[in-house]
Amino acid sequence: MVFTYELRMVMKRLLAGDVDAFQGFYINTVNDMYFHVKLVIGNDEEVSRMMIKIYKAMFIRLGRLSKPEETTVWYNEILYQHLVDWVSVNCANQLIGEENGEYNEYPGVEEYIRGNNVLLESEVANLAASYINTLDPVHALTGLAYFYDGFSDEDLEKYLMVDIDTIRTRVKYARKQISIYSLEFCRANDYESARVDNNLLLLAYVLIFNEVKLGNMEGLYAAICDALQ
Repeated sequence: MVFTYELRMVMKRLLAGDVDAFQGFYINTVNDMYFHVKLVIGNDEEVSRMMIKIYKAMFIRLGRLSKPEETTVWYNEILYQHLVDWVSVNCANQLIGEENGEYNEYPGVEEYIRGNNVLLESEVANLAASYINTLDPVHALTGLAYFYDGFSDEDLEKYLMVDIDTIRTRVKYARKQISIYSLEFCRANDYESARVDNNLLLLAYVLIFNEVKLGNMEGLYAAICDALQ
């Protein structure tokens, strides 16, 4: 989430006791939250239920926020806590497999393929984005925290609630799978492939963010207000 001037003003009003400013908080954060929740959960009905639950938790926990400048940390803590909880319930078998080392082996892949045609970086990012949209929830959540939000190691451990070695294993697995997908496309279509690095993956996530938009903002906000009654 980007902490804008508009969001700072909204949070200042909220912390002063103006509960009507919560709608402004929603407007300033809903696209970011939808992007995160949608990428992890996928199913639209489940996404809506989760967003209602998260916004309700944020409203209830406003008392834990002492000043507007702390909004981003407060927001991320609540958002990621709910997504981690959802993953722990809905991806239990995968998490058990992870503990057993199922994601520790990576297939070999050439880092650089030459072809007669050249893909622009943005085109390779689009390839990466198409694969990111298919990641399982565990790796989708980790990818968001690592590649898109760019959290420090300390914050990654705090928000994802696992040790940094596990996070790095997930990141390596996700990056490798995305690289394989992109390189196979390049081989099949005689393209010279660009390296799938962190900068390119950030661009891929931004491309997804620009495409993923909530369709009924007003309806969802009404449902959030109903949940707060």
